[in-house]
Amino acid sequence: MGKRNYSQYCPLAYAMDVVGERWTLLIIRELMFGPRRFTDLQRGLPGIGTNLLSLRLKELEQRKLLRQRVLPPPAAATVYELDQLGYELAPAIRELSIWGMRYLCLPIPKQHHIGKVQSMFALMNSFLPADSDATLTIEFFDPYDAFYATISNRELLLQHGAAPQQPDAVVKTEWRSIVSIAGHQPDVYTALEQGLLNVTEGEADAVKRFFQQFTLPVAMEP
Repeated sequence: MGKRNYSQYCPLAYAMDVVGERWTLLIIRELMFGPRRFTDLQRGLPGIGTNLLSLRLKELEQRKLLRQRVLPPPAAATVYELDQLGYELAPAIRELSIWGMRYLCLPIPKQHHIGKVQSMFALMNSFLPADSDATLTIEFFDPYDAFYATISNRELLLQHGAAPQQPDAVVKTEWRSIVSIAGHQPDVYTALEQGLLNVTEGEADAVKRFFQQFTLPVAMEP
């Protein structure tokens, strides 16, 4: 049986034919900040089965939205990364995620998964620089993964992996803590006191200044 489509001469219908299957947009979300291994995608999408993930990746590769690449030694791992067509979806995905913010609330339900990319999205969607002179790089990590965030010229850069140059601070944390702190529940001062943010290198003041540039627009549960 061939893949179903809407059979409508409409650009939105055609777009949905390409990316409207379940999990497809979330796979693209996982790749927006750089290449990921298959196991990285599994960890970021814990509800998807191995066979279905393989199928969706194959479909996206056939549609020229992503490609596979083998990293040079010593890594020598196969990664998936967005192709040009995939990256062109990034603005639409960001706008859709901002639209979806109205359905989120704090505190985060305990049963809901928060992975690294969700925490990066929370920072991306809540960036509201209060300090025009802020120039900071903060590296965040948990036992499995890391990313870094750089603020410069009132712009935010988010990227997988360790910071290529010495950051202002290195912070061990849980990804859901980043989302909560971006929403000031708790604020960064309380988070540091409670150990939700553990500064392993650099200065805590840099972390405080960093989170002062974010306001996550979500509702609070009554």
